[in-house]
Amino acid sequence: SPVKRLLIEMNKPVNLGHPIVSSVRRLYDHGLIVTAGFIVGFDHEDRDTREAIIACIEAAGLKGGENVFDLYCGAGTIGIFCANKVKKIYGIEINKDAVNNAVQNAKDNNIENIEFHCGDMEAEVKKLIDQKISPDIIILDPPRNGIEPKALEHIASFAAPKIVYISCNPTTQARDLRLFQKSGYELKQIQPVDMFPQTYHIESVALLEIADPPANTV
Repeated sequence: SPVKRLLIEMNKPVNLGHPIVSSVRRLYDHGLIVTAGFIVGFDHEDRDTREAIIACIEAAGLKGGENVFDLYCGAGTIGIFCANKVKKIYGIEINKDAVNNAVQNAKDNNIENIEFHCGDMEAEVKKLIDQKISPDIIILDPPRNGIEPKALEHIASFAAPKIVYISCNPTTQARDLRLFQKSGYELKQIQPVDMFPQTYHIESVALLEIADPPANTV
């Protein structure tokens, strides 16, 4: 299975948290907007699956005072569901239509402690860092091909205490987790989620915590 392959590739025992989550119920609790599905921004529309992912993020130990960088945020789904548990969420997405949807979703759900930035991830994060805004937690939800090596190196350089990496491709996630480990992070937990039952597709949520800060922090 993809999860078993992920663990083998990581060559490290990790806490799987809960058993693989599976559900076929689909229900929007927050009236979220998603335009053109995968083209503009993929939304986790299965309620149990979405809640499992949010539970994994909560496992990062949210205390209410954190600044969270939600990178590759799409239509803002994950950030919106976490907003009431943190100080501020900064969503970054390169797709303009997805950002427009995210802004509308936040407005429709009366979420005020979230803002969205449209543009290149590295450039937009640099603007935040220049404003003395640093992340306590980074949420990553990249496309299936994962994170480009240079972008990953840049993300690691922010030295966020915790990173939650959500992936629909455990193979590329394993590759990226290995690179994060080389940058001073430790893999603490992986939660597999059966996103599409009776298919080989699976969502994988990993929790990383920084051990030794990278040499070149921003």
